[in-house]
Amino acid sequence: SAADTLDEPVVVAKATMIDVVPKDLQRCE
Repeated sequence: SAADTLDEPVVVAKATMIDVVPKDLQRCE
């Protein structure tokens, strides 16, 4: 369970970064 708890924030962080990057690129354009 501890491993799953640690994996969840990592996946969420990666998903958040992926969502933020395109937004920043759109703002630059």
